[in-house]
Amino acid sequence: MSKTKTFLLQSTVVLLASLIPALIVWRAYPSPQRIRQVYAQTDPVSPPSQEEETVVAEEEPRTSPNFVSIPSIGLALPVAAGVISENQWTLYDDRVSWLSTSAVPGGGNVILYAHNRPHLFGGLHEVGVGDQIFLEREGWEYLYEVVEVRKVTPDDVGAILSEQDQLTLYTCDGTFDQRRLVVIAHPR
Repeated sequence: MSKTKTFLLQSTVVLLASLIPALIVWRAYPSPQRIRQVYAQTDPVSPPSQEEETVVAEEEPRTSPNFVSIPSIGLALPVAAGVISENQWTLYDDRVSWLSTSAVPGGGNVILYAHNRPHLFGGLHEVGVGDQIFLEREGWEYLYEVVEVRKVTPDDVGAILSEQDQLTLYTCDGTFDQRRLVVIAHPR
């Protein structure tokens, strides 16, 4: 085989080896449109009729939780607000992301997500039912107890959506991040 053909063959193999994991990760994250679609199916909102009195209340500013800790796995990390924009999730290398469109503690489903790295949510697979999770926000500490740990497919965005008052932790899992690990905890 000539040097040119060998070079082209090697280049093609390297290119494919780099593209396959990138495509898997790209397809793995649910799009914001899919999340909105699932929310629209689970939370229909009808406009008020003209006869109903509409009261406009000022919305309280929403601030991110500051800190999350899971003593059973030795996790203690700061938290910062994150968003999903054009299918890109805000992810940090040194902290957990709070999905800013989710609830705040005590007000619904609080969604936290992070990379599956040893210093972030890498130990999340060791969490078990009954483990405690502490979440701090504005000087208040909220205690949650794990009630469910499950693995889902990346397109199963319904796995992180809920109308309940709960804490949902979310990270990648499996070979080439082909799965998602979801931890559900209820307030105590």
